[in-house]
Amino acid sequence: MKKDLQLLAQAMLNEVEGAEFYRMAAAKAPNDEAKDSLLELANEEMRHFEYLKSLADKIAKDQIPTMEKINEEDSPGIFDWGKVTGVDLQLGASIYSIAMQMELKSMNYYLEAKEKASQESTKKLMGLLAEWEKSHYEQFSRIYDSYKNQWWGDMGFSPF
Repeated sequence: MKKDLQLLAQAMLNEVEGAEFYRMAAAKAPNDEAKDSLLELANEEMRHFEYLKSLADKIAKDQIPTMEKINEEDSPGIFDWGKVTGVDLQLGASIYSIAMQMELKSMNYYLEAKEKASQESTKKLMGLLAEWEKSHYEQFSRIYDSYKNQWWGDMGFSPF
């Protein structure tokens, strides 16, 4: 149980770090749509934090959470800022690049935590969280690739 609580504590920190990044990115967003989307992602990360905290509280009281409580549809909407140019394009690409790294780091953490967890419910939760992060990573990757290709085009450069 103690090990599972430590794993959940790190997972909660990961979610808070993600929320803080999205808030910082929102402050630099090139337009209101991007700002709103980044703030929604920050809010989603905090909802994940609250969810994980409630599970940790239950585990600390020897109440084993059931998987029925997990909403597998709980995944933030990924946004696309549309066609942007210049500094905005560079900023968009940078934000998505960092977001991809964060999602990959979180996914890998959850996969490792799944192996280390002692309770089956914690193992299942960590597996589900890893899937969410993988989905976010893949969505961010597609948008990043779009911005990267757009940037290459704007610069008159193509690697192929």
